[in-house]
Amino acid sequence: MKSIEVMGKTIKIKKVKHLLRDKSTYGTFSAKRLEIKIDKHLTKKTYEETMAHEILHCVLYLSGFNQFLSGKKEEAFVRLIENNFLDVYKKLIK
Repeated sequence: MKSIEVMGKTIKIKKVKHLLRDKSTYGTFSAKRLEIKIDKHLTKKTYEETMAHEILHCVLYLSGFNQFLSGKKEEAFVRLIENNFLDVYKKLIK
């Protein structure tokens, strides 16, 4: 099993088959287990985008900032960063 360091914490990464019954879910972050689960059948691009998305959830949790956001607000905030900042950053580093 792979792992990454985020804000001084070890986060496990598990690749799993069809993460949830809802096949539109590609990844999840568990604060309780400090673990990211990601669907192992994703393309490279979708894997990278999903991993960035779940790492953002992880950062919000570890920073304590998630306490200011309800579930829907947290998801909207993560998507805002993912779809705007990360796109600009990717273009910058090419």
